[in-house]
Amino acid sequence: MSSVVEEKKNLRSRMKMLRSGISEENLKRHRLWVTDWFCKVCDSAKPSALLSYIDVANEAPTRGAIEIALLKGVPVFLPKTYPHGVMVFVNVQDLKDLDDGKFHIPEPRIVSGDTLVLGRPEFETVVEEYENCSLNYRNICSEDYNDALMLVPGLAFSEEGYRLGYGGGYYDRYVKDANFTTMGMAYDFQILPEIPREEHDAKCARMYILKTL
Repeated sequence: MSSVVEEKKNLRSRMKMLRSGISEENLKRHRLWVTDWFCKVCDSAKPSALLSYIDVANEAPTRGAIEIALLKGVPVFLPKTYPHGVMVFVNVQDLKDLDDGKFHIPEPRIVSGDTLVLGRPEFETVVEEYENCSLNYRNICSEDYNDALMLVPGLAFSEEGYRLGYGGGYYDRYVKDANFTTMGMAYDFQILPEIPREEHDAKCARMYILKTL
């Protein structure tokens, strides 16, 4: 095991432990902060779409932002994962339209013939093309969503915006060459001067940092 891989493994364990110690009181406060922040985003420069993760296990909360987007008519796309490192963002109309996915992370429910993947309806074809590597998100992301905002999870971030994820590389494939705004969502203790990184690791354009008490 390379030194960088070992450093990443150790840092992941440390960050998961720190994150597990966040109190319920702080979590409630953070949810309100993120919801209020996204309200202001929509009032000043509403994004053409919101691409987001669903927070679990004390991750920086996103559900409030998703609910505000749905309320204000911003198209919402949430991730669904497949084997071979494939992740697609699927249009969701209601947070009730989610199923229990891998690792018990809620994922969009697929409705045959009625599911959009970043604006393209041929869902099964999109997934197949991803799996055989003949397609990337640029090929299917409608120009209508060039001003989209993607909320990106992570276990740690450098001050420059480089992220340490969970090891699957799902988000790096989107963040690396994104032509829309990518925003890392983090608690203040997750921001480090530097983090161990490899060539494929991606950098978020912006950061939203929650201050812990």
